[in-house]
Amino acid sequence: MPKYLSDNGKETTVGLEKSTDLVHDFELRTTKKIINLPNVFYDLDKWDLRPESKEALDGLIKTLTDNPNIVIKIMSHTDSRADHTHNDGLSQKRAQSVVDYLIDQGIEIDRLEAKGYGKHKPLITDRAIGKLRTEEEKEAAHQSNRRTEFSIERTDYIPMNKRGNMDENPDGEQLLEEDKEEGKTEDPGGK
Repeated sequence: MPKYLSDNGKETTVGLEKSTDLVHDFELRTTKKIINLPNVFYDLDKWDLRPESKEALDGLIKTLTDNPNIVIKIMSHTDSRADHTHNDGLSQKRAQSVVDYLIDQGIEIDRLEAKGYGKHKPLITDRAIGKLRTEEEKEAAHQSNRRTEFSIERTDYIPMNKRGNMDENPDGEQLLEEDKEEGKTEDPGGK
């Protein structure tokens, strides 16, 4: 049985003068596919997020907020220019830049994984790009290959604020639930 992401919407009765049934259709988005993050683009040989990319990631932040039990993998890709070693490293930095942005926006680090695929999985092959007529068309095709996607890896994550069996004391040591009442800390060194 496939699993689906949560969604929400709003309806209003403002302006209605008589009883009316309100219907809101939701798209059921399965957790079993790779989802492209549109408008998350990178300049040639760069990994920093463009301003429009940060705006585009707001939708992913909402998805993660609405679905606090999912763990995702951010997957970034390069175009075919440069060698595999360079592109593998570049795509990893691109994926990590997205993860870093999501963490800065309050998403827990344990819910995120960064994976760079270099030029191994292009949307548009070099052969197809070579057949394009103008340099502008070719550059647009390369830009399409410089993309970021995500997949849902797990749906069983327990948010930190929902984990009730362990806390930390002010000294940073972990307290077991039964020790909290007695004020004891666990001493792994036997002191």
